[in-house]
Amino acid sequence: MRGRRLNGRYELLELLGAGGMGEVWRARDHQLEREVAVKLLVPQRGGAGEAGREEMAARFRREARSAAALDSPHIVAVHDHGADEGSPFLVMALVHGSSLHEVLRDTGRVPLGDALRWTADVCRALETAHAAGVVHRDIKPANIMVEDAEGAGRAKVVDFGIAKFTEARATDPQLTTTGGVPFGSVLYMAPEQFRQERVDGRTDLYALGCVLYELLVGRPPYTGSAAGVMFNHLHDVPLRPSRARPELPPSVDRLVLTLMARVPADRPPNAGEALARVREVTDTGERRPAPRPPADAPLEPADSPPEPADSPPVPAVSTARRVWRDPDWTPTRLRPMPTGRRHTGLIAFTIVCLLIVGTIALRG
Repeated sequence: MRGRRLNGRYELLELLGAGGMGEVWRARDHQLEREVAVKLLVPQRGGAGEAGREEMAARFRREARSAAALDSPHIVAVHDHGADEGSPFLVMALVHGSSLHEVLRDTGRVPLGDALRWTADVCRALETAHAAGVVHRDIKPANIMVEDAEGAGRAKVVDFGIAKFTEARATDPQLTTTGGVPFGSVLYMAPEQFRQERVDGRTDLYALGCVLYELLVGRPPYTGSAAGVMFNHLHDVPLRPSRARPELPPSVDRLVLTLMARVPADRPPNAGEALARVREVTDTGERRPAPRPPADAPLEPADSPPEPADSPPVPAVSTARRVWRDPDWTPTRLRPMPTGRRHTGLIAFTIVCLLIVGTIALRG
């Protein structure tokens, strides 16, 4: 496949990934002398029989039409589409960076600031798509790319392969689902997709809540067999992300659980409102108070951390005492003893001195 030139123009250079609908290649556009990403529908993956392949091809063409109509810096641009030797292909801008799937694979979880920033970017992409009447229906980490440092880490949504126009178009082919199985990724699908009910923009917001959960915790909200995960989406509420990361503020828990509400009416009404809520959580910057030691917390030596260069010296203190170390503790100057405690000490010292003097006098 490497070296194949589609329609005499797009030369396939490197396989970037593969999925249920086909393969994604880094390619060279010899007409405009630039590198692009080409999504190629592989016939043998097009389903069972000729009917399955035709349906996949029709869905592929609709992806081109859906994505080409969307203009947003947070949606990967579509440049061209066509077919070569019976294989439909889609030409897109090449994003220099990694998918969130790759980020999670390499890091396990991400800082809160990055998770909220990328979530906001996806909200902006969905706001544009939903305004055009397009529901993505397959928001997941693998379909969200993050540009490298030159792109300032901006997130972009890709793959409108199973996008659905919310308004019926007379020219659209009547596409079905093989065996009545809903399209999408089980780990991120909203309950209404499993029930094969009407979907709208709130369906994408549910999936985005699942993605945000995974960015924070390092795993999807529900795991296990496909049947078990489907049951969870339909009947359960995920654990709060702060159960896995206690430093997360309550506002983050509320944001995730609101996006993942089982009833669509309980989610934000649109992507613009979801973006406003993400911004609110980002701007408030809530932080939980420093943790306090449990009653049976193990003790450790109170070794003082090194003083900053511009801080006044701290008087030497004994390290024989053992204390619980507060992770947010920073060294400060020792304060003088409170007045009441100082007076008590002086009185005790005076009494001891008088007893010693009286004993010496008696012996004399």
